[in-house]
Amino acid sequence: MKYFIPLLLFLSQTAISQISQNLVLDINFNGNISDEKNSHTIVETNMNLTTDRFGSPNSAGDFSGWCSGNPGHFKVSNSSQLQFTQGFTISYWAKLDLNSGMNPADGTCSVSGHYVMIAKGGDGYGTSPKGIYWKYTDNGDHVMGTSPNSSSLYHSVNQSNVNQWHMYTYVVTPDRYDFYLDGILQQSISHSLDFSELNNEDLYVGVLGPKSTPA
Repeated sequence: MKYFIPLLLFLSQTAISQISQNLVLDINFNGNISDEKNSHTIVETNMNLTTDRFGSPNSAGDFSGWCSGNPGHFKVSNSSQLQFTQGFTISYWAKLDLNSGMNPADGTCSVSGHYVMIAKGGDGYGTSPKGIYWKYTDNGDHVMGTSPNSSSLYHSVNQSNVNQWHMYTYVVTPDRYDFYLDGILQQSISHSLDFSELNNEDLYVGVLGPKSTPA
């Protein structure tokens, strides 16, 4: 089970004075799920609204997990605003339950399973498209990974956060990845990333691209 409240996506690294200019996606859960910045098309699957971290009803997304048989998620259709060149920043609040998830070895529900947070595309295995994704493993590792191609990456740091609200922020450029938890830097890694692998794909919250479930 995962719970999300507002998700923000910026193009390039963004200073306070540039927030409005560079913001391309602003998803809120105020009675429904909508993009308040560019009105992207959002398709929901098996989702409900629930209480957010302030106790406000119908103000957070409730994502049923893999073990429900139909993982809760939503898809944001790809657009010209979701094309990355110099870099991007994603920020959101979430609370998750790591009791069970999808076992990447065989796709079954398992206490050894993983939870996908966000993906643009997928992991490139099977029917899943190439892309970039963030997930939690069963042992509390927070992972940023990419498809198995010229930019195959797997950045992992142990950061278990079961049943607590936290703010997650990812700053990604072609040569660097920074992960912040509650505004505190947890991981900073140099890498080489080809954004062309990501730019043809839809954005998913709660699952990988179509490997996990059609959307």
